[in-house]
Amino acid sequence: MALAIPLALTHRSAIAVGVVMNMAACIVSGCGSLIEPPPPPQLYVLAPSMGPAAEPGPRVKWQLSVSLPAARANLDTSRIALRKTLTMMDYFADAAWTDRLPLVVHDLLIESFSHTRKIVGVARDTAGIAANYRLDTEMREFEAHYDQADVAPRIVVRLEAKLVALPERNIIYSLAVTQEAPAARNDLDSIVVAFNQAGGSALKQIVDWTFRELPAG
Repeated sequence: MALAIPLALTHRSAIAVGVVMNMAACIVSGCGSLIEPPPPPQLYVLAPSMGPAAEPGPRVKWQLSVSLPAARANLDTSRIALRKTLTMMDYFADAAWTDRLPLVVHDLLIESFSHTRKIVGVARDTAGIAANYRLDTEMREFEAHYDQADVAPRIVVRLEAKLVALPERNIIYSLAVTQEAPAARNDLDSIVVAFNQAGGSALKQIVDWTFRELPAG
C-alpha cells in the first residue's frame, strides 16, 4: 500500500530544498553580499633617490651579474614588515610593495650600478652575459622597528653582500651593511619615505664597495 505524504509537508520541503540550492548557487557564483572580497592593498613604491651620477671617468672593463637577493619567508613577500618586539614580526594592514621585496631590491641594485655610468655590463644572473663577477646578496632585515607603541618607527635595512669571481665561483669579498632612517611621522607615507632613505643608502654602500674592491681596469 502506498504511503500518503501530506501535501503541506511536501510543499514546505520543496521550499526548503529550493532555498538551500539557491544559497549554494549564489556562493559559487559570487552573487549578492554573502561573501565580500577584501579590498585590495594600497601599493607603495620603493624607489630611493639615486642622487647625481658619479663623475664620468673611465669605465670598468669587467662585467657583473647580479643574483636575486636571498630572503627568509618573512621578507620574501610584497607585504611591508614591522617589528614591535624582538620576538614578533607583523605587517602593515592593507599595504604592500609593488612586487615581492627581493624582486624589487634586485631591480634597484641593477639600476644603482647602471646609474653610476661606470659599468656597461651589468645584468641579472639569468640574462646570460659573460660576467667576470657575480654579486650575491641576502636580506636580513627590511623592517619598521617600533621602539615605543604609537610613536614613529625607525627603518632598519640590513643586507649582506658577496662578490664571487667567475667562472671559478670563489667568494673573494664580503660586506655587511646596516642602514637606519627615522620616519618623520607614524603614517605609511612617512614610513615609506624612510624605507627609501635607508634602502637607498644601503644600495649605494654596496655599489661603492663593489667598485672599490674590484679592479678599475
